[in-house]
This record gives sequence, C-alpha cells and structure tokens, in this order.
Amino acid sequence: MDNDLRQYFDDLDDMMGSPGWKRIVEDAKKEIYQLQADALEAPSYETLMYMRGQAETLARIVNLREVSDLTRAQHEEADDAGL
Repeated sequence: MDNDLRQYFDDLDDMMGSPGWKRIVEDAKKEIYQLQADALEAPSYETLMYMRGQAETLARIVNLREVSDLTRAQHEEADDAGL
C-alpha cells in the first residue's frame, strides 16, 4: 500500500474515532428506522423510492467504518502477499 493510501485510511480512522462521528452514526441509524416506519405509509411509489434512496445513503454512512476496515485489511494482505 502506498503512502497516500495509508494516509487516507489513517485519516478515515481519525475521523471515525471521534465522538462527533459516533453521534452522526447514531443519528443516521435512528433516521433509517424512521424512514422504514414511514415507508409503510408512503403515499406513492415515487415517495417510497425516494425514502429508499435516503435509507441507502444513510446506511453507507453507518457501514463506512466496517467497509473501510475491510478494504484496508485487503490492501495489507495484498502487500503481505507481495501483490
């Protein structure tokens, strides 16, 4: 892994380790649950799809830590294997 990529992952770790990030993730989880509840009464298909898009975007935020950790581990494994 080159230095720029290593710095990128280090910066992500710093950001996601902050109390502010933890609050954002908790807020995003609450919003996802609310969107799921509201989707049951969506007045139209378009509204339902809009809500689905919002939930998917929030889920990306919630899952960013896990995805980042997995991606970093894959790069480190590739380095260890000499790829």
